[in-house]
Amino acid sequence: MSFSRPGLLYLYLTIIPMAPQAYFLPNAGLLPRVNDPRLDDALQRTAAGIVRHNIDAYSDGLVHRPYSEDPGDAVSEAQAYGMIVTLYGNDQDTFNKIWDAAENKMWNSGTKLYDWRWASKGGLSGTGMATDADQDIALMLLFADSLANKGIWKKHTGPKGAAYKARAMDIIGTIWSHAVGEGKYLAPGADWGGKDFVNPSYFSPATYRIFAKVDPGHDWNGVVDQCYRTIAASPGAAKGLIPDWMVPDGNYFNGSLGYNAYRQGRSMYKDGIRVAWRLALDWLWFKDQRAKQWLDAASAFAPTPDRANFYTMDGVLIPASDTFTLGSGQYRSRQEHSELTVGMWACAAFCSQGPTASRPWSDSLVAFLPAGADQWGRPEDTQIPGRTGSTPNEGYFEQFLAWFGGAVMAGRFTNVWDEMQHPLALAPGRNAPGPAGLGNMQGTSLRGYECDGRRVSTVPWEQGQFPAPRTTGPVFLLPDLKNP
Repeated sequence: MSFSRPGLLYLYLTIIPMAPQAYFLPNAGLLPRVNDPRLDDALQRTAAGIVRHNIDAYSDGLVHRPYSEDPGDAVSEAQAYGMIVTLYGNDQDTFNKIWDAAENKMWNSGTKLYDWRWASKGGLSGTGMATDADQDIALMLLFADSLANKGIWKKHTGPKGAAYKARAMDIIGTIWSHAVGEGKYLAPGADWGGKDFVNPSYFSPATYRIFAKVDPGHDWNGVVDQCYRTIAASPGAAKGLIPDWMVPDGNYFNGSLGYNAYRQGRSMYKDGIRVAWRLALDWLWFKDQRAKQWLDAASAFAPTPDRANFYTMDGVLIPASDTFTLGSGQYRSRQEHSELTVGMWACAAFCSQGPTASRPWSDSLVAFLPAGADQWGRPEDTQIPGRTGSTPNEGYFEQFLAWFGGAVMAGRFTNVWDEMQHPLALAPGRNAPGPAGLGNMQGTSLRGYECDGRRVSTVPWEQGQFPAPRTTGPVFLLPDLKNP
C-alpha cells in the first residue's frame, strides 16, 4: 500500500468521531494500554483537580504543595510535574501559565537553572538546581516546541524572552556542565554529588536519548549507560528495589544527603519508587532491554497490587511505626499502600506482564479515586495507619505519581518528540494525510501502520495489546483502510 491517495485518507480520518480524545494530547504513536476507559476518566478528573487545588487556589501560577512542612510552598519538581500533566492533557494555556510563573519566580538567569524552592509567603527559600526537575522541564519544553512546529500548539515566548526550545537548550547546557560528572555521572544538583553519590530516581534514560538528538556534541548516551550500571549495582537489584540515595558502585552514602532523606536514603521510599516509572518510559519508547530486565525483577517481587508499598533493600516493608507529619498537623505512617505506590509499581507490572494481565492494577488504582472526586485518595483509608480526615495524603506528590502510573497504563505517556519529527504527524485541517492524535481510539476500527514517509505496511495489532512483531520505527493508528 502507498500513500497515493492522501485526500481519501484525510477524508477517512476526519470522519472519525474525535470526542473521546478531545481532552488528551494528540499523539500519533501506538503504545500498549490497559483496555479500561476508567483510566482516561480518572486522568481527566485528577488533572482538573491539580489545576484547581494546586494552581488556581494560589495567585502566582506556580504548582504548590498544600500540606508540605511549609504549607503552600512550591518546588521546581512541582512545576515539572505540572508541565507533564498539562502537556499530555493538551492544555497549553495552563502549561504556559506554569512555565511563565516558574520563569518569573524560579529561573536564575545568571546560573541558567531553576532555583528549587519558593516559600509559601513568597521569595526563594531554596536555591540551586534539583536536576530531576530541570531535566523534566527541558523535556517538556522540547515536546511543546515540537507540537508548536506542527501547528498543534501555538508558538510561545516566556516572560524572560526565551521560546520553548531556546530555554530547553539553556537547561540542557547547564545540566551537562554542572550536573554530569566525568561525562557520565548524573548529579542530583549543580556541582553537588555525581560520582560520590546519586539519587537514582533522577535517572531518566529516555530523556537523555532525546537530549542526545538536540545536543549531539555531548555524550548523553554515556550518561544512559552509567545510569544503568548504577541501577544494576543497587543492593536490591535482584528484587527490582533501589534505595533513594546511593553511591554509583552500589554502596550506601554515609554523608549528608538532600531534602527530607528518610533512613539515610537506604530504603526504597518516595524517591526510589519513581525508578519504575522512569524505566517504563525507556522501555516503552526505546525498548532498552536493561529497563525491561529491571521491570521484570520488580514485577516478580510485586506481582499483584497488594504488594505495592515501600521497602528496605532486603524486601521487607518499612516499619509502620515510622511516621511523618503533614503541614496540616495530621500524621501519616511511611508504610503506605496507596494510589502513589500502586501507580509506581503498576509501571513495572504493565511493562512486564502486558496490558491484559495488568487489569488488576488499573482496578486497584481507580479504587483510590472516590466517585465524583477530583483528587486521588480515599478520605478514610484503614490500609494506611494514621491516614484519616477529609484531605488526601499530601495533596501533591501522590497526586502526580498516581497520575503518571495511570497515564502509563492508559497509553498516554508517548514520546512526543520522535512522533512529531515524523512527516505524517501533522495538525488537523492542513490537507495532510491526516491529523496526529488517533492513537488509542476506543471503539473505532483501526489498524496499525508502520510508516517511513513513502510506504506504509500493516502491522498486526490488537486493540490494547503490543504490536506483534514490535517494530523499530514509528507505528501509527489509522482507519482500517483496504488496499485499492
